[in-house]
Amino acid sequence: MRSVGTITRAGGALRINLMAWGGGDLVVGMTDAALLLSEGRGVPVYEIRRGDDVDVIDEAGSVAPTRSGRGVQVLLTRHLAPMYSSLAQVRAVAAGERLSARLGVPDTPVRSVTPDRSDSMDEGLQRGFGDAANPPRRAGGCR
Repeated sequence: MRSVGTITRAGGALRINLMAWGGGDLVVGMTDAALLLSEGRGVPVYEIRRGDDVDVIDEAGSVAPTRSGRGVQVLLTRHLAPMYSSLAQVRAVAAGERLSARLGVPDTPVRSVTPDRSDSMDEGLQRGFGDAANPPRRAGGCR
């Protein structure tokens, strides 16, 4: 696992600090952090950009528990690879027992769960799902 940043505590919220992030602060709100850690719900990550007059808050992605339940997965819209951290470390950060939790990406590329399907969905069927030579039937026409 290659380290790409950390998760730290900012009041009751969680701040995601990435080494290669050119935007504003990435934050999981206090209520959302509690839902993530106590109920295991997926929650949004917000990007906060400070301006002279107005602060801009946009949704930047999500944080959710992994399937195993031992980690958290961070998915950001501007970052292609999912990032992972230990759930135990994130809980310790939220409780104030630890300063930061390591955030990393896998060294090997993540394999797709769905198989690569180059064949057509209706290949081998006598009647397809509608094309120029074989238009679909009208609704109510089958009696």
